[in-house]
Amino acid sequence: LPGIYLLGRFLIRRKWGGPAAALLMAFDLMHFTQTRIATIDSFVVLWIIWMIYFMLRWFFLDFFRTPFWKTLIPLALSGICMGLGVASKWTACYAGVVLAILFFFGIFRRIPLVLAARKIPDEEKTEDDKKVAAGGKYLIITVASCLILFVIIPLIIYYCSYIPFFAYDGAGITVDKVIRQAVGTYFIDGNISVYCMLGYHSQPGLGMDHAFYSPWYEWPIIAKPMYYSSNSFEPAGYQMSIMAMGNPAVWWTGLLSILLLAAVFVKRHTRRDSSLSLYAQKDDPRIAIVLLCYFVQLLPWILVPRGTYIYHYFPCVPFLILAIVLCLDLLADWNGDGDDAFPESASLAALWKKGSAERIALILLAVILLAAVALFVTFFPYASGTLTKQSWMDSVKWFDRWLWY
Repeated sequence: LPGIYLLGRFLIRRKWGGPAAALLMAFDLMHFTQTRIATIDSFVVLWIIWMIYFMLRWFFLDFFRTPFWKTLIPLALSGICMGLGVASKWTACYAGVVLAILFFFGIFRRIPLVLAARKIPDEEKTEDDKKVAAGGKYLIITVASCLILFVIIPLIIYYCSYIPFFAYDGAGITVDKVIRQAVGTYFIDGNISVYCMLGYHSQPGLGMDHAFYSPWYEWPIIAKPMYYSSNSFEPAGYQMSIMAMGNPAVWWTGLLSILLLAAVFVKRHTRRDSSLSLYAQKDDPRIAIVLLCYFVQLLPWILVPRGTYIYHYFPCVPFLILAIVLCLDLLADWNGDGDDAFPESASLAALWKKGSAERIALILLAVILLAAVALFVTFFPYASGTLTKQSWMDSVKWFDRWLWY
């Protein structure tokens, strides 16, 4: 929750960005269930949030006017969090792709500034121009340092995470043992054993016969929650169950927000001649960042051949939430003239007065938060395993074969 709060504060221009993101996360049912019983996914989501946060701190940093050693601090923290995430579960590797894209794009977008500063005659350069012109070598050093920060350090953390695993026989840990547990003998003979991590995840069809198997495209709409536990000896008229599911107010609103952000992104990157442009009409990379974080967490699951479940969607949830808050932030900036994120409408523009957009955005935020709280309470028995009247449990079975006890 502190991590998503800081992400919201950092990405959203308004003071309510951080609190809104944290509240939506707090009242998400998947977040509550997964963290309450300490599933490994909760640790992965924790480190994903922080590794993205620290990378964004570097991405938006005033690179050339900041002492160079200070620019390496957020990168080092991001690399450490990446190592902790991957050591928890391999799905953090997906977020590692986000880090790579943000990092190299951050380098790429600073190169033109260096080249432009170098073209300025020496006698005309200001002190800032001189710092930018000399920044090229620091960009090169930054790229080289990432071999340590995002490869060597994460590998060391991953290696150390196996120390308790190999402590049982007293023989200790070796690099060979770790490699065999991770990928078996794949790099020796090309074979993948089902007893190594790679073999488990790449075994076609494994787990697809599970009653709560759910393919990736069902997760955003909460088509099949994951059943964890129930009790066989309840008092008459009472039931209990633990199921991992999303809060409809968060997940369904978040999905709509992702689609809206995608539409805004296409609009901003489309020229008048209908061709696509690399650069947006407005220099605001926040939409691209949220969409990147979301889809890089989701789309790789298309290629996973084994059975999947709705809790695999949990790493996408923080970015669903950021999509909601970012949409409201864009709405609050809209002046109705078609020059902002949302389409032009003369009739709406005539009604739009100064300050109206932000008031409407805040009203929508309040409605979403109230709905999230109400649905959190409504589905709390299924999320928590609380002994509840059977009539309550039955009343929230909105769809056939949706919830179970």
